[in-house]
Amino acid sequence: MNPNWSQFYSEGPEILQYFKTVVQRFNLDSYFRLSHVITGAFWDPDRGQWDVNVQDLQTGKTFVDRCDIFINCSGILNAWDWPKIKGLHSFEGKLCHTADYDTSTDLSSKKVAVIGIGSSGVQVIPKIVDQVEHLYCWIRSSSWMTAGFAQKYARPNGANFKYTDEQKTAFSLNPKAYLEYCKNLEKEISANVKMIQTGTPEAKQARIPGNGFLEALTLNKVTTYLTGVKEITPKGFLDPDGREQEVDVIICATGYDTSWVPRFPIVANGTNLQDIQAKRPISYLSLAVPQMPNYFMIGGPYFSFGHGSYTTMVELFMDNILAVVAKMQKDNIKHLSPTQDATDAFIEHADLWLKRTAWAGDCPSWFKNGTRNGTLTIFPGSCLVLADLVSTPRYEDYDISYWSGNRFAALGNGFSTVEYEEGADAAWYWETRDGLLPSS
Repeated sequence: MNPNWSQFYSEGPEILQYFKTVVQRFNLDSYFRLSHVITGAFWDPDRGQWDVNVQDLQTGKTFVDRCDIFINCSGILNAWDWPKIKGLHSFEGKLCHTADYDTSTDLSSKKVAVIGIGSSGVQVIPKIVDQVEHLYCWIRSSSWMTAGFAQKYARPNGANFKYTDEQKTAFSLNPKAYLEYCKNLEKEISANVKMIQTGTPEAKQARIPGNGFLEALTLNKVTTYLTGVKEITPKGFLDPDGREQEVDVIICATGYDTSWVPRFPIVANGTNLQDIQAKRPISYLSLAVPQMPNYFMIGGPYFSFGHGSYTTMVELFMDNILAVVAKMQKDNIKHLSPTQDATDAFIEHADLWLKRTAWAGDCPSWFKNGTRNGTLTIFPGSCLVLADLVSTPRYEDYDISYWSGNRFAALGNGFSTVEYEEGADAAWYWETRDGLLPSS
């Protein structure tokens, strides 16, 4: 937890700095490499290892790294792309994407077009509207707005606010109270899952948080079109009447590869995961995929949940994976992967549950790979259900192969390593039961 956030709704630069601080505190940078790209991962069934092909983007050199267990943590919105708009790259002004934004871009007294009013667009527009001379945006389908999530703890109408030095000091000196505060925020945000089920009272109140967004649309300096973007020209764009409107900057607040197809081949026993996901995105609990031994994912198909804390769920998934790794080490397991039956059953349940949600409506969404009628790949339930589901690995759902022909070979010579460690607790199991009988 970080007791030093400057404000209730933190902004991008501060969030990035928080992650950098975590990396520095735990010396994590010694365990990863920047400016490297994975070009392919290939399973060797004899060695029981993955050969991961890596390229150094600075030198161009390639090498092969090897691992017993391959965890793909590339996440969900990990591959941004330019939206498919006629003439987009003919634009001669400054063309930006929110996922790769050039922070040196000067918007002062400029005419700016913002494409997209999803979660990125509704944050960008109120942030820049005071800087620009004129702003253009497009709303091609309905979006409902709210003041913000966890607004019970925000300022009136969900407005943002800065924490005082006294508040931050109190958070630091009383970790238990700060933990309770954070949990209360999480509980209110997580309760929003009821909003997405059609027909519920909560659904009638469902909104997208967007402080200042609606206010921005009312300004004289903002022009809003209730259609999609028709065409981009070298000088600007064509409005719905076919007239050219000149702008200096175009900001694309939309455009991602949400197909769930990995950006590099992941091949095991002749099967490429890219081919599997291209046909129909699948996963076992968003953790793993059949036919892919010792392969796990963070943020795979059916991981998105549209409410609650993403980072908290990531940590719970990692706890599950690490528990599996510990079992593999202890039980001398060569490889494991989820069964096809377990995966099919999970997907069948998810697909049925998701039909009752607002996401199944006739509207384009990245939850459906940007289409109106695509396959929904969101977790079928609340964060609490997800947290409980992954709290303990379900080994009954896995195909398991051992290094030895006998699964009990890991019992070894019949003695525990504890029995050979000086000072070790050879009666540790007594601590699993406590309490005394009452005196007579």
